[in-house]
Amino acid sequence: MVKKYLSIFCLVIAIIVFLYMFFGHRLGASLYFWDIILFIAALITSFFMPKGKAKNITISLSFICLILFAGYTVWVVNALNHIGTK
Repeated sequence: MVKKYLSIFCLVIAIIVFLYMFFGHRLGASLYFWDIILFIAALITSFFMPKGKAKNITISLSFICLILFAGYTVWVVNALNHIGTK
């Protein structure tokens, strides 16, 4: 019973993290620092989950968040380089 609730809780955390990372970048770069912290939190919670579909979804969402984080980092670096060359 506890494992079931833990799975649901971790899955909800992962979905919140995913939505925040997906839409948060549009709110401004001040949120940038929290992205990697939320990714790590989602990934850590997934390790405490029992095996099953919810764990797979949580890990998948965590890595999608990491890809978004990496893409956003590249975008910021390119923007800064572009500003520096003018």
